[in-house]
Amino acid sequence: MFCVIGVIVCCLMHGSSADYIGAVVEYNHVPSENSSLTVEENLEHYLYQISQASVFGAQIIVFPEYGLTGLVQQPDDYAVWIPDVGTEGFLSEAYVLLTLSNAAIERRLYVVANLLEKANGTNNNTLYYNTNVVFADNGTLVAKYRKINLNEGESSLTPGNATSIFVTSFGTFALVTGTDIWFSHPSQSVLVNNGVTDVIFPTAWNSTFPFQMSLSVQVGYALANRVNLLAANINNP
Repeated sequence: MFCVIGVIVCCLMHGSSADYIGAVVEYNHVPSENSSLTVEENLEHYLYQISQASVFGAQIIVFPEYGLTGLVQQPDDYAVWIPDVGTEGFLSEAYVLLTLSNAAIERRLYVVANLLEKANGTNNNTLYYNTNVVFADNGTLVAKYRKINLNEGESSLTPGNATSIFVTSFGTFALVTGTDIWFSHPSQSVLVNNGVTDVIFPTAWNSTFPFQMSLSVQVGYALANRVNLLAANINNP
């Protein structure tokens, strides 16, 4: 397994004087896949990266799309129930949430992770989402975002419909995931009248020529919209 943590200093735009240190984690593949202990094993990698980010004084760390599970065909094997925003003190059955929340408290930084969520549908069925969660440095769940624009490999998932924004002392952050960046909703709609200074972008993006090169698209998005883009990726170079 090869992984790189990039710690970058992001100067907030729109005239803000609140500079901050943000960490993004990139893997060249999911550290552990196809194992009954996949999430638990990958959580250990996450905890190590969180501890390393705190050494650099990072105030926020972002993990990539599908970094805990890989792209799986049976989401129920990995999906968890996620409580409402503002919840503290998670039940022990949501081990992955409790672990990330405790890590945020211990290291005093915001933690952003992507995972599979299950929820009750209106017809007493179970729905599955590609979901980002954000824990504040006091362990509180301050944001939850369900990916709106799913790709072909996510046919077993349900698209979300709502944007998600959270405010910190060092900026106002919006969340988009993977293929969302190609679509006006949410990549543009989330920026309207919300004072967003930073966009968090967990993704699993393998670049392809000529027009789907991740770096050029992401830099273009950041420059065109005058925001910092914190992109955390799983890709296979």
